[in-house]
Amino acid sequence: MEGPPGLVKVFVAQFLQKYGYEKTLGHFLNEAGLSLEVLQSCDATEDLETVLGERTQYLGRQSQYESRQLGAGLSDAACEGLPRWNYAVQWVAAGDLQGAGGLVISADLSGEQTLVATSSREVLQYGSKLQLEERNISTIGCIRKFGWFAGPQGSRERYALGMDGSLALLGPNGALLRSWKLHRRMLSHVAFFVTKERKILCFSYGLDGYIRLHQFDEDMEDPESMDEYKLITNCTGFQLAQTSDDNPILYYTREGHTHLFALQLHGLKMQEVYRIALNVAQFSTHSFSVRDMLVVNFDHTYAADDPNRHLPWLGPGSVLVAATSHTPYMRLIFVELPDTKDVPISSEEPPTGATVPNLLDSFTENSGATAQQPPIVTFGPKVYYDKVKRNVATPVPQNLYSQPILALSKATSGLVVGADDGVYAVDLHLGNTWKLPLSIGNERVKALALYGDNLLVSLSNKSVFTWQAQKE
Repeated sequence: MEGPPGLVKVFVAQFLQKYGYEKTLGHFLNEAGLSLEVLQSCDATEDLETVLGERTQYLGRQSQYESRQLGAGLSDAACEGLPRWNYAVQWVAAGDLQGAGGLVISADLSGEQTLVATSSREVLQYGSKLQLEERNISTIGCIRKFGWFAGPQGSRERYALGMDGSLALLGPNGALLRSWKLHRRMLSHVAFFVTKERKILCFSYGLDGYIRLHQFDEDMEDPESMDEYKLITNCTGFQLAQTSDDNPILYYTREGHTHLFALQLHGLKMQEVYRIALNVAQFSTHSFSVRDMLVVNFDHTYAADDPNRHLPWLGPGSVLVAATSHTPYMRLIFVELPDTKDVPISSEEPPTGATVPNLLDSFTENSGATAQQPPIVTFGPKVYYDKVKRNVATPVPQNLYSQPILALSKATSGLVVGADDGVYAVDLHLGNTWKLPLSIGNERVKALALYGDNLLVSLSNKSVFTWQAQKE
């Protein structure tokens, strides 16, 4: 008879070692052909109890999920608070940008001047009439992305992410003021949170595989490294949000995994508090990844002096929208986010004196578990299987290498998507998606910037166009 797969053997051996079954472990290692070195070098992030517990929870939710998916694309109760697309607003062409010596790969519209970065390491500054005012060479390599955050002193700080793993603080004209090398490889995601003590927390992810937390003082001097969190595969989605009790919460997804992970700070240490399963075929070998995501909330009004007004707010009416890697057409998944106050703090290790759980209890008549009361996973973060409120297909074409870009448009009360063949609009209330008539042909969108009433799109043919939202 064919033996079990190697990973199953490792899981069983880990279970025996974890709970002190030393004699049984010795016999099992001999019969399974394993060595202790395998257990010591294994990077598995799950254990046997978690896998079986999640499977049992998932089966308990399966029938409910399938019935809800029959109405996919209709307005769900969790999405009824989201607004309809404002058709009274039209995107009017404002002109095109001239003078870029290469492909524009990132742009920023948050300041008085428009900034763009090119594949030839140039940083260009444009005036209010789209005239080229200044041209600089980046000292941190090609700039992966621009961004901004509200500083503790009420200022608006602009920053750039470098291909060499550096974070750079920019001046009003886009010139580099100072930079810090936070990662060994390219810096792909960064988000900032300002604390009540006027400290600036910097969450970042680099292609070295780490989510890192650094702390700056209000003068943005040299950062202090506080914590790091290793990922097994590359991070594909990265969204920092502000909770109703003024704390940061970081959502991320990773390549080849259909869970949305949530990290919170406990003593300036990142701890995973829960996960949300995004895939109905949770245990299928055919999976997908999240390509981009953002948290949407149109109900919350920020105070003028709120130092975190650059972050989405997590509270009543908040929904996370994720763009998936499905081919040949992208899907959008709408996720209801649980209240963090109701989520218990998980423990990665069993408490001292913990009794050994009987893994067969979940499948026997004497377990006491019912369909209405699934067994609870003892250790690890809580996994939600009932938070996906809408899973809709879109007409947005893509392939395995597509990188859709999501942006929130407050002017039209919806989403804008940069795709392989142009720019699309999303009605959040109904879940409908259509291509915007922007007269740019079917060129691939390489960069998209949206701020206030202004939209900038860079295309693969090196053209850069801008539009302004105007109400009819």
